[in-house]
Amino acid sequence: MTSDYITKKVFRKYLSISIAAMAAATIGMMVDGIVIGNFLGSASMAAFGIVSPLFILFSAVAGVFSNGSISLCGKYIGRDQPGKVNEVFTIAVICAGAAALICAAACLIFPETAAGFLGAEGEILPLAAAYIRGLGAGALPIIISQVLMAFTKTDGSPRLGLYSIIVMTVINITLDFCNVLFFHLGMFGMAMATSISYFAAVFICLIHFFKPVNSLRFVRVKNPFRELCTIGKTGFPNALNKICITARTALTNHVLMLLAGDVALTAFSIQNSLNSILGSICTGIGATTLLISGIFYGEEDKRTLEDSVRVSIKTGVLLTVIVCAASLLFLKPLVMMFGRDNPEAASMAVRVMFWFLLSLPLYTVNLVFLNYYQSAGNLPMANFMCVGDNFFFMMLFIGILSPVFGTDGVWISFLLGEAAMLAALTGVVAWKKGHFPHSLEDFLLLPGDFGVPEEQQLSLSLENDMDKVIILSENIGRFCRKHGIDKRRTHHLSLCIEEMTGNVVQHAFTDGKKHFIDIRVLIKKEQLIFRIRDDGIPFNPLEKLQGDADPCKNIGIRLVKRISVSTDYRNTIGLNNLIVKL
Repeated sequence: MTSDYITKKVFRKYLSISIAAMAAATIGMMVDGIVIGNFLGSASMAAFGIVSPLFILFSAVAGVFSNGSISLCGKYIGRDQPGKVNEVFTIAVICAGAAALICAAACLIFPETAAGFLGAEGEILPLAAAYIRGLGAGALPIIISQVLMAFTKTDGSPRLGLYSIIVMTVINITLDFCNVLFFHLGMFGMAMATSISYFAAVFICLIHFFKPVNSLRFVRVKNPFRELCTIGKTGFPNALNKICITARTALTNHVLMLLAGDVALTAFSIQNSLNSILGSICTGIGATTLLISGIFYGEEDKRTLEDSVRVSIKTGVLLTVIVCAASLLFLKPLVMMFGRDNPEAASMAVRVMFWFLLSLPLYTVNLVFLNYYQSAGNLPMANFMCVGDNFFFMMLFIGILSPVFGTDGVWISFLLGEAAMLAALTGVVAWKKGHFPHSLEDFLLLPGDFGVPEEQQLSLSLENDMDKVIILSENIGRFCRKHGIDKRRTHHLSLCIEEMTGNVVQHAFTDGKKHFIDIRVLIKKEQLIFRIRDDGIPFNPLEKLQGDADPCKNIGIRLVKRISVSTDYRNTIGLNNLIVKL
């Protein structure tokens, strides 16, 4: 019998951190919108919304290196290749820094051109240009901080990124109010507040490199161009995702300007500001899926991989439905936070948010599959979803509906675009599989040679109970007899699993709480392999033998070490993993 207890626990642990980090980061953006709307007026609010694609573009640059690197590192961790992790880290930080400097130069030299390209005109143009100039000053920390947060989370400091974002948010909000109350620097001052706060985030992230848990370091890369291409190729879906959102937002700005002018732009800007906090749930779920499914894919653990995607979808839909229902109840007060000087824009913003909130659960499902395909290296499917979900389908419906229904046609396109994307995904999977998909496994589109065939593996989950450890032998004996394993090897396998599982119960589960141990036995090229995974405190049984030559101590571990071909331990995303080959 198997259980997804461990998968759920580690997913929820990293999900809570990811959502908290995303929410903390976007609270600053939402407060920017509230301060601008209440202190600088609706024209400044419209300019803020027009410039929002630029921030998304910075995130796209960061995403190429952060998401691409983390997806690769997940596979390297799953394959136990720490040296490759540091090569990826070196290339990612250096190249992200270079790209950030290019972005900064473009914003500081050509702010008016960029503002006009994004749809600003008339009185909005100088306001948008001033904000772009201030944001350009912070391009380097904005991009580098996201890369560092991704690596420190993977390298044993999952909460450090959250702390850095909290500090960043506090500084950003404080400087926002200082700007409008004391400095009076307008939109330039608002952008500079954001830029300065990101410098603080970088300094907090650097604390990780002085901690004992740190394993990240700059190394000489044997083939830097090849590694850069691999990172870029793997991270491209994330960048394409952001580019599509940038293009969609810019084009929607132009359409809204033609349909209803500044009123529609202000309403859309309010939606973007609220989306920055509400969408953090979806983004956090996507980021967690990318990390965890990448590791399980690297291990070629089909059952746990499927469990992780299923948990992502169920948790994501449940959370977004709850948040959307709560937001719909308080929709008008949420919108009125951004100013009361333009009732027409506020009324339109309520309609925008209604349709946007209805689309969020579907968006979450699409985002889980997008991040799964990226982590699995299925880049054609990931790119297909990026373009379809974040550009094509919504713009298609805007083109069809806006001439008939005006701005309401634009807002309805949020929901219809997400529904069309999910339908298109189902159609593509049906085409690739040759039949209509009737299980989650069909949507995973795994290669035919992925992992070990089901009939050649045994998966079990046990609670942390020594009595249940002892009955393992019966299940293992049946499995070995079924595959013609001789009595000697069957006895060795049972003995090794009982000894190691018993050590886990004794040493890793010291808090008295409920825990599970996942055991996986494989027959691979006539070799017996078993893996024990648990969610207890870090416990490496092999370390019990170091510096202790007394043969009367740790007899069980010594016996396993002697009769096995190899033993390997690693702690990944807070889970103990012991792999023994017989």
